[in-house]
Amino acid sequence: MNMDIYNLERFLLSIVYPNRCAVCGEVIHYKLYFCVQCAAQLKENVFEGAEACYEYDGAIRNLVLDAKYSANGYAVAMMAKFMYDKIIVGGMSKPDVITFITSRKSAVRARGYCLSRMLARDISRLSGIPLAQLLNVKDYETSQKELSVEQRAQNLKGVFSLVNKVDITDKKVLIIDDISTTGATLKEASKLFTENGATTECFVFAKTMKKSG
Repeated sequence: MNMDIYNLERFLLSIVYPNRCAVCGEVIHYKLYFCVQCAAQLKENVFEGAEACYEYDGAIRNLVLDAKYSANGYAVAMMAKFMYDKIIVGGMSKPDVITFITSRKSAVRARGYCLSRMLARDISRLSGIPLAQLLNVKDYETSQKELSVEQRAQNLKGVFSLVNKVDITDKKVLIIDDISTTGATLKEASKLFTENGATTECFVFAKTMKKSG
């Protein structure tokens, strides 16, 4: 998408819905995503690696949870744009298709939406790279956030399958998710894709860092 069109859309939307800081809700210029105070605070959480935008901590953690459980549209728009910027500016080779980690059906029913799908949709729209839902997911009884590293990996065994046995042979697939805690979900999805002839890259908005010591 042409950035002039993107900014025009944001400007027109701000006439009806004033643009707000994705963290604190203060009204800000339509081209911005944070107020000055929150932008300064978030610099502390910038992730240095190529596979995420931020470390999952502090204000970033609160922002993600707000997007995930409270349908904060300002946070969703900010997350998708920053992910797009880092993917493109970071020099990632262009994938053939963008997909996302599908939430459990029970979680989607409870929230009314899937955050990773929304992020992947907006990144696809900005980049012009096709979006496809490639993963089916079985409902599993225990939420990942309640489990240890080893239990998370075991909990995910066999939960993913390809949608309609789609052919992804020789395709490069970019897998989008909101956060990565242990990496177990992304690893399981990547394994399925590579077993079916694709190559993968994964990108998340925020990543949990291992505590030293």
